[in-house]
Amino acid sequence: MTMKTPRLAMKVHTRRFADANWELEMTIDEARRSDCLITLGDSQVLRWICEIRELRNSGETDRTAKSIRREIRELRRQPDSRENRKIIERLYQQLDKELFIEDYLCLVADSKSDFDRACRKKGITLNGKKFVRLVGTSGGVKESTVVFITADIAPEIRRRIDNGRDMTKELVPAKFEAYRGLTCSASLPVSMPRGVAVVPDCVTHFRDTVTYIDDMGDGEPDMAEMPNMEIELDASDGYGLALPCLLERWGRELGMSYTPCAVNTRYAWEKGVAVAFDFRRFGEEVAGSYIIKDVWGNDVDVREVELILTESMVKLWDSYESSEDYFGKSEANGYTFAVTKVAPEKLDEQRNLNLDWYGFRLQECE
Repeated sequence: MTMKTPRLAMKVHTRRFADANWELEMTIDEARRSDCLITLGDSQVLRWICEIRELRNSGETDRTAKSIRREIRELRRQPDSRENRKIIERLYQQLDKELFIEDYLCLVADSKSDFDRACRKKGITLNGKKFVRLVGTSGGVKESTVVFITADIAPEIRRRIDNGRDMTKELVPAKFEAYRGLTCSASLPVSMPRGVAVVPDCVTHFRDTVTYIDDMGDGEPDMAEMPNMEIELDASDGYGLALPCLLERWGRELGMSYTPCAVNTRYAWEKGVAVAFDFRRFGEEVAGSYIIKDVWGNDVDVREVELILTESMVKLWDSYESSEDYFGKSEANGYTFAVTKVAPEKLDEQRNLNLDWYGFRLQECE
């Protein structure tokens, strides 16, 4: 998958802000020397920021960055001189300015009091701009890192993230924060499918023997066989179906030399894997019908869609009244279908295990 040139943003510890009375001044060059500059893959939030600020989109930035890098390489091939070094230095500064997103900041909380001061009370100021908390992503929270954006565009970004959802729906705070954090996932935008359906998960029930393990007490855990237990299995948890022609088109848009059999997607409140399957042909040759029911109880003709998402992929589907409501608001708020990962052309046939993880070495087993 052809990745765009990464953007740049600052990642700063709260202790730096505290030492500066929460009003920090730091240039890009100072951030680089202080190890406070990070690279970011393109994401829905970054695309929104570029749109609101009327900045160049990822494609235009990618072309400009490649042109600057090409000029730097050509100068490096020439005989070394003081003038050349000055030009190269200016080009690197121009490249940093082109890639830097000044409205986006990753803040690392060094203490709970710092977190409360920055996130819940007065916010922080960086280079004269006030920043406020946007979201704690799943990966960031594990490292005490929270995404901040400039205060003047925060209301609009938050409105777009909410995407006109039913605000009266009760949600688990931790899960909801993770769902909001999907907008910060590194992703490459692709074309909108020609028709999308959201269907219920395929949930099955059966009975089987279960091994129950109780490790709440002291010593070794207790194990017990529990026969004839009723089990519920979500057979479609986290994945949906895409027509091969759609994945072929997305593969071309992503600059791939083959058609991927599966892609990891992002959309409004959406995360999951779209797997290649010709459900139109299945409807004609196997099911004997082209009609399916979506999660809102409406009939959908699969001949009119290229992608079928499941309810476990569209996390807040029940916060919308219908497919038209969900996709209409998503389009109005500037959401684009995007891809985070693709299946390789050929799967690995073997995996090497690190047996040291289990506390013994390979030779001890021979």
